[in-house]
Amino acid sequence: DLLAPGAAGDAQIRAIAERLVALDLLTEAAELLDHQAFARLRGAERAAVATALAQIHLDNDEAQLALEVLQRSRITGLSATLAATRRQLEARALWKTGRHGRALARRDRNAPLSPADQLLKATILSDMGDNAGAQPLFFADAVRRLSVPVLLPEGDAFILRAMIATVEAGQKEDQILLVSMARARRAGRPVMALIEMLDDPAQLSSFPGAYRAWLAQTGAPQGDTDPGI
Repeated sequence: DLLAPGAAGDAQIRAIAERLVALDLLTEAAELLDHQAFARLRGAERAAVATALAQIHLDNDEAQLALEVLQRSRITGLSATLAATRRQLEARALWKTGRHGRALARRDRNAPLSPADQLLKATILSDMGDNAGAQPLFFADAVRRLSVPVLLPEGDAFILRAMIATVEAGQKEDQILLVSMARARRAGRPVMALIEMLDDPAQLSSFPGAYRAWLAQTGAPQGDTDPGI
């Protein structure tokens, strides 16, 4: 309330909010951006700040609040990039609040799936018990990761998830390719032992315990978001 009106004050608010997020003070950052979006801004500027606010709510496990923010700031005529980001956030929020069908329907059916959309769709289908529909998307995501020059350790959880889905779906040809690519790119990493275990029917019964131990050790991500290739 003490900041000057106009662009200069809004820039200060954004800078303070970014600092709060960096300090993991998500509730405080959300309060600040909520005030900016709905007390100071209108139109496309409001929609842009509300999009950042919705992301913070999702990061803070407040999916319903994210949905409400996106709905309150809905407007036509946004840039294609901003509109796509808002659709993806809304789909994630709908999924996290248990509205899987609506989450799947939210994306633009005329637009190709981005890697993030592909991963989210696979996760939603898996939660709905549609392993046959989820497996090709998980598999394509893993192949993408294993095909790039630089593969960060954070990608291991997503590659392993694709391997689990592939084994459960009985897609033997995909399984052979995935194991071959993983051996070439992830040899010597702890995740490779789990992949080899999944590839050996005699070791499948030991996998759940080994998987839980690996998660406890690595803190690997379990959500839909992509921490990096």
